[in-house]
Amino acid sequence: MIPVSAVPDYSDGVVLLTEYVLGDLRAHLLGEDEETARRFGWWPEVSTEQSVLAAFEDWATSRRTGGSVHTFAVRLVDVDELVGGCQLHAQPDGSGEVSYWTGVGHRGNGYATRALRLLVGHASAVGVGRIGAEIAADNLASRAVVEAAGFMMAGEFDRDGVGHVRYTSEVAGDPGQLRAPAGRPGSAAPPVGHGANSRECARRATAARALGVAG
Repeated sequence: MIPVSAVPDYSDGVVLLTEYVLGDLRAHLLGEDEETARRFGWWPEVSTEQSVLAAFEDWATSRRTGGSVHTFAVRLVDVDELVGGCQLHAQPDGSGEVSYWTGVGHRGNGYATRALRLLVGHASAVGVGRIGAEIAADNLASRAVVEAAGFMMAGEFDRDGVGHVRYTSEVAGDPGQLRAPAGRPGSAAPPVGHGANSRECARRATAARALGVAG
């Protein structure tokens, strides 16, 4: 598996997957709502600047060191606007789990599906051969995203009394369109280290278990 730090950004001409940067802090916070917190499992708590910075720091560290958590910001190509995020959690056996989220005001535009297709391409590029996603059965928007991206239902199960659906996808060998990283305002990587509250980072590192808010 090649280091994440060596992987360029990905684009399909509409959305662009890049690293998160410090300048994304406010947009990321504003993009979250109760639905986000409930789907990712931390409601009634809410994200704070400290918890988001902790997540950004850990995601940057994982990317730089070739860690198992591969997190991307999802932006619109034309205006460089943050609309959500997505994540691949690579497993030692060569498989991976995916999650994604779309910010308030950007849902319903197909951005999550586009991002997931690019994330599947990234998984292929780094040697992941099989991807899974576990989604609450009532999360119809998120289920529509994985189905549109070519995932197939592999089973149903209950977790803590909540029905879930397991989806899987065999990764093809097409990494999608690549875009070399380019400088953007505020694009310096966040400093290494952990904030006082790493709850969000821990949640999102395993977010595929409660696959998030789609659009």
